Amino acid sequence: MKYGINVDVTTYKNGVRDTHNVNDDGSGGADPISGETGTADSATIWRRFDTEKASLRVLHPQRWRDPLWKMLSSLETFWRCSTGCNVYLTPPDSQGFAPHFDDIDAFVLQLEGKKLWKVYAPRSEREMLPRYSSANFSRGEIGEPVLEVVLEPGDLLYMPRGTVHQAMCVEKTHSLHVTLSTNQFNTWADVLELAFPEALRRAVEEVPALRRCPPPDFLDNLGVAAQGGDEGEGDEGAADDQTSRRDQLLGVLNELASAVMRRLPFDAAADQLGARLMKQRLPPPPSHLSSSKTSTGVTASNGVTNTSVVRLMQENGARIVIEDETLAVYHSFENGRLYHMEGGDDEDGGDDKEDDDELGVLFFDQACGPAIEILLFSEDAIDTGVEIGDLPLWPEDVKLETVRRLVGAGILAVVR
Repeated sequence: MKYGINVDVTTYKNGVRDTHNVNDDGSGGADPISGETGTADSATIWRRFDTEKASLRVLHPQRWRDPLWKMLSSLETFWRCSTGCNVYLTPPDSQGFAPHFDDIDAFVLQLEGKKLWKVYAPRSEREMLPRYSSANFSRGEIGEPVLEVVLEPGDLLYMPRGTVHQAMCVEKTHSLHVTLSTNQFNTWADVLELAFPEALRRAVEEVPALRRCPPPDFLDNLGVAAQGGDEGEGDEGAADDQTSRRDQLLGVLNELASAVMRRLPFDAAADQLGARLMKQRLPPPPSHLSSSKTSTGVTASNGVTNTSVVRLMQENGARIVIEDETLAVYHSFENGRLYHMEGGDDEDGGDDKEDDDELGVLFFDQACGPAIEILLFSEDAIDTGVEIGDLPLWPEDVKLETVRRLVGAGILAVVR
């Protein structure tokens, strides 16, 4: 296990939060040039736990622990959002982290021992439902808690994004809990952030006024210096003229902005968000699949004929997106566990991939769209299966090649 990637060792004492990601012999710390960390020494970690009352944070244990993999995969399917988790082990009568808020919705499940949680109201409206986590707070910055509760094994505490909190072990009792996290960068703001660039591109193509140059006096009437305020004892008539001109220019800009807003591609933005989810989510565990692994993959695809029946391996496991006049099918079936929540490459190989396909996405001609929609989203595709000969796609060789690629990628299974 590597420091900062798989495990963190932390303390919070006398109002100071420290990270101790280095071994007793000096190894394991971050390289000053590359920033890469080394392997954590178990003897060092347990010494710090026992003698220094340091807390241990194990990062993303779903990568190795099958029950967590299955639980998080189910939650990702339910929430339609990437989901992660960390595990925290804290020695008795200690605290590992300073008061702070996170950029995720958190579900704290107590596994062993007891832990006292103090939860605080948002300090201001600006900090409600934040998109980024806070720095560490001092106790004087957060006021009095609105909730104090001791979690015992089996208890669950939910904290929305932006909930200021801190937690400490009670006397003579250690604590082990898992925190499930979701809804990171999954807001209406993220949808609009994806929609605005395409809306501007479309508007520029369609509205000639957007391609015109601003007038020479544009810079004189807009900017920090032109925003107004105390004009002093200057020429009131000149000030009124400038204000009038400024209002005219702002009116033009607001009208142009409205032209952009009317072209916001919300469906395309939703597809981009869905494609991002397919790249981020865990691969489905075997227990979550509709058919055995032997009925899908490259070997199974070679046996596909016009009379074959295929079925979706997992509902909502793929997303159709139009990119540059091409139909793209994003899916999670080739994702790996090792780099889940890190954004790394898949660790499971991929030697059998077609040269034209990226990992986790297949590209098709748009003419294949109606048939692919049946294969991915129809009731038969989820239940009994779809007979290939019934698909509305011609010629036959294109139909078979389309299905074979979906089977080869693990999206469809051959059931008959």
